[in-house]
Amino acid sequence: MIKFLIVFCFSLVLFAKEDANVYTVQLFSDNNIETAKRLLERVPPEFKSETHLYKVDGYYKARYFQSPSYSAIKLQASKIQKAGFKGAFAVKTTKLQMNKELIGDKKSEVITVKPMLTHVNKELEEKNKKEIPKKEIPRKNIQNNKPQLNKSDKLNKSDILQKAKSAYLKGDEGEALRYYEQALSKGFANEEARNNLCYLYGKQGTLSKAKEVIKGQRHKDKLIYSYAYGAVESNQKNYYNDMKEYIESDGNGKLTMLSGYYFEKNKDMQMAEELYKKAYEKNPTDVYNIYAYARLFDIKKNAQAVNIYKDILKSIDNTHPLYDTIVKRVADLE
Repeated sequence: MIKFLIVFCFSLVLFAKEDANVYTVQLFSDNNIETAKRLLERVPPEFKSETHLYKVDGYYKARYFQSPSYSAIKLQASKIQKAGFKGAFAVKTTKLQMNKELIGDKKSEVITVKPMLTHVNKELEEKNKKEIPKKEIPRKNIQNNKPQLNKSDKLNKSDILQKAKSAYLKGDEGEALRYYEQALSKGFANEEARNNLCYLYGKQGTLSKAKEVIKGQRHKDKLIYSYAYGAVESNQKNYYNDMKEYIESDGNGKLTMLSGYYFEKNKDMQMAEELYKKAYEKNPTDVYNIYAYARLFDIKKNAQAVNIYKDILKSIDNTHPLYDTIVKRVADLE
């Protein structure tokens, strides 16, 4: 009975691992498989081996790369966008779902293969026959894998930035912060380092630290947006008070629209509507701001939303991140 419970629990653990969340980069979506296959042929050779077609809710979607780290996926999405798929964006799913939706014989790298339970039973039987005594490991042999920051003064600019970026992509935000802050203090911080550092400070809600990073920089708006993005992602309570002065001076409406999303996310629809409207007024030619404007009517259940959504669809193709969302919303409203 005990062995059965152990095997059963082991199976549940394996299933949980298969159903773990992962992120992937979606390149495009089409409801015709032949069109999707033709688009897939346009994927550059360096990305093709990790790009596959998936059937999701009646659409054929090309997705590239998979990782449990959202930061890693953001980097890959950027590479794909530079390679020509400007509408590529990150998608959250699960290992199990990716396997189910995959078209073709190839299996995704994220799928975990279950060991045979009979093999597990044999191992358990052997363990029951002979319990191997545990040996105490001398403390002097135990190594700490964390970087010894007291020795990091010997690291050069390239080493520090590489360690910071590596930790950032792995999702080790604490370690990334330490190295990015060290790079900043030594005058090593480049634009990417400052951008990532502001995002991490945003997730913590420490605007005062972000201001030190932003001070004297040419691309202040970009760094402020990175901070705001992190703050919205972590749902910082003081977000609006911290960002209010920057929202008022927001020239392209990007920060204003993000702030509208923050309030919609927190069910404050009055503020969401106000900010979506301001975002559109600041830059009425930007697709995302037009979408925010359409959302304003949609929230009010105004039929004009459908017409605006349709106008957006005329100006974008099916590789754009908003395409599927708008198509579905139009179908729901009509």
